[in-house]
Amino acid sequence: MRPSNLSQNGYTLIELMVALAASMFLLSGVSMAFVSIKTTISSTEALENSQEVIRSTADVMTRALKQTLVVPAVTTTTTVADTLTITQDANTINCLGQLAAAGYTEVYTFTSPNLVCAINAGAAQTLITGVESLSFALNGQLVTTTVKPIGLPDYLGNGVAIDTSLTADILN
Repeated sequence: MRPSNLSQNGYTLIELMVALAASMFLLSGVSMAFVSIKTTISSTEALENSQEVIRSTADVMTRALKQTLVVPAVTTTTTVADTLTITQDANTINCLGQLAAAGYTEVYTFTSPNLVCAINAGAAQTLITGVESLSFALNGQLVTTTVKPIGLPDYLGNGVAIDTSLTADILN
């Protein structure tokens, strides 16, 4: 005969399965949130890097083009990267940030993944890194620098065009 005073200790199998299903549901929600946050952070970092490359390129090209008194030369070929040659007067700041005592020539070139500058046919110095492509175009008094940073979002296409007018040449 069975004792009539049986008490149950612990959880039933059904209760354990319900608790397991609920915890799996919560864990999957947390995992999806983590993946979403990680993707957002990666995209934000890529945009920050792209923005910095574009800003730096605009600063370098604006400084060089605004102080020149001579229309620069753009060399475009299919086998070699575009080059931009700028002749500068004495007592101007060169692409390395130094004040030049004598006139000089700056040659800007894209050497993947860098924008480099050579002064008076000297050794090229890296100015900006993280560049996927770079091109120059000259239209009268307007120089267009098209830069595509590494990791640039697809919706920006082939890069960002930076138009710089030759202020010093226009004022003379």
